[in-house]
Amino acid sequence: MIKGLELAKKYYEEYGAAMIHDKFGGLESRIAVGLVGEGSECFGYDDEYSRDHDFGPSFCMWLTEEDFAKYGKALEDEYAKLPSEFMGLPTRNTRELAIGRVGVLQTEAFYAYIAGTASVPEDNLDWLKMNEFRLAAATNGRVFRDNLGRFTELRQGFLAYYPEDVRKKKIAACLAHMAQSGQYNYPRCMNRGEKEAAFLMFGDFVRQSLHVIYLLNKTYEPFDKWAFRKLDELPLLKNAQAKLRQVISLPGGKAAMIESICNDVMAELKRQGLSSSPDDFLIAQAIEVMRRIEDVRLRRMDMMQG
Repeated sequence: MIKGLELAKKYYEEYGAAMIHDKFGGLESRIAVGLVGEGSECFGYDDEYSRDHDFGPSFCMWLTEEDFAKYGKALEDEYAKLPSEFMGLPTRNTRELAIGRVGVLQTEAFYAYIAGTASVPEDNLDWLKMNEFRLAAATNGRVFRDNLGRFTELRQGFLAYYPEDVRKKKIAACLAHMAQSGQYNYPRCMNRGEKEAAFLMFGDFVRQSLHVIYLLNKTYEPFDKWAFRKLDELPLLKNAQAKLRQVISLPGGKAAMIESICNDVMAELKRQGLSSSPDDFLIAQAIEVMRRIEDVRLRRMDMMQG
């Protein structure tokens, strides 16, 4: 089964490239083309189940604000005339089916919608407020061509990842939550027979552990339903990744596995120079990471805020 990204590229090469060249020759070198954003196909995770909604041969054409104002409507009209079926699949080339995800898009408006900002933040506090799922969506997919380079310039700015102080603040918050929910509250809830509360604590530990693995790999974590799938692409903390998958299905013995995952994370913190504390309680590790933050505004924040 052909993947959505490859399907999009073939559809563009078969019909889109000729349409742009023939109808908008003077604009050809100013249009960025690709498929980026929302949807499993943009991550390369689409399968037979993905095809029941918002799926089909299509691509994005990103324009500058000036070009969009001048040529956007005409380009949309020509895009809508492209074949409505390709390789046996219905396309998304009408305004109703494109729904702002494919077709003709203005570059800054696209990033404002997908990433939550039209430009790469310059201040750490602005970075800290950003939604990581959106950042993952803004940097996924593939750009087929971008002679002008404006779309790619913004893309590369986001791909450069969080400023180091922001990454440290987020790591510290994850560590504090892992300590509270997994190392402290989970075993106590189990010992009291409060299984419902233990379930909630365990769920938070898994979520925070997952996030810290992404942070230590300097990779944006995607939306929940793809977060474990993308783990396979991350080179660091492979043992912790495997244990995190294993502990979810363990009928018992979760507390011991939780401690083992925490120890793996602690070892990676030391390897990256983020902590030198010998304490295996992750609150102590979080304190160490916080001390290494240079931006005083971030360093003075609540440790668990991130």
